[in-house]
Amino acid sequence: MIEIGLGVVAVCAAAAVAFGLTDGLIPFPLGTGAVVAAVIAGVALILRGAYRTAKRRTPEPHALRSLGAAMTLGGLALVTALALPSLSETLNLVTVSGFPLGLYVMGQGVLIFFVVLLFAFAIWQGKVDRAGQP
Repeated sequence: MIEIGLGVVAVCAAAAVAFGLTDGLIPFPLGTGAVVAAVIAGVALILRGAYRTAKRRTPEPHALRSLGAAMTLGGLALVTALALPSLSETLNLVTVSGFPLGLYVMGQGVLIFFVVLLFAFAIWQGKVDRAGQP
């Protein structure tokens, strides 16, 4: 339960820095990378705490494996959705066919990655379902 609380604090602190609510409190500037890292760490703590809470409350292994698969791939999707926009300026330094690479990665690469994640989840859930059948 403490992990969930720490994760919420990390996400709220990152939001406060992102919205500029801590201008007088933090003596050094934090870039978008630090904010994204704090959000990712907070979300990871929240997911880990939720999984541990479900593990204590759910004795059925099939439900726990299904929850683990959903949380793992959902967390990976969230990390991708948060990390790639912060890298778009760096990716824009490279051009492909006259367009910045960040445009291609954000417009097409992320969508392809999410479709691959959906297929990976379907395969993983199929294995969990086959293992849970008597």
